[in-house]
Amino acid sequence: MQSVDLPVQITVSGLLRAIAQLPPNDLDRFMAEAKMLQKRQRNEASLLDAIHKRLPDHQLQRLRLLETKLESETLTEQERTELLQLIELAETADVKRAEALLALAHTRQTTVPDLLSELHLETGVD
Repeated sequence: MQSVDLPVQITVSGLLRAIAQLPPNDLDRFMAEAKMLQKRQRNEASLLDAIHKRLPDHQLQRLRLLETKLESETLTEQERTELLQLIELAETADVKRAEALLALAHTRQTTVPDLLSELHLETGVD
């Protein structure tokens, strides 16, 4: 591949000027690799969104309240149904989060514990 001159501080316009110096075959290769990079970045962004997605605060607070009522044996039948629904929502979110963590770890060729550390996330395991 032909080399091109790049300014020390690369701006988008500077990068475009450098790319404009490429011969057609190298430009085709560059464009193909840039599209792959763009696809990978969008995929990672989507996975990161899934990893950080949690139940809304009001649902988490309600879940905690209902769990407390369950422990104190003051839960009504209607609240029991609501508790089961919230538990199912939380478990579904956890599964999606775990799947996204596994996919991102695979994409980055790392382990889930290393990825959690890199993202400054807790494992959730006590």
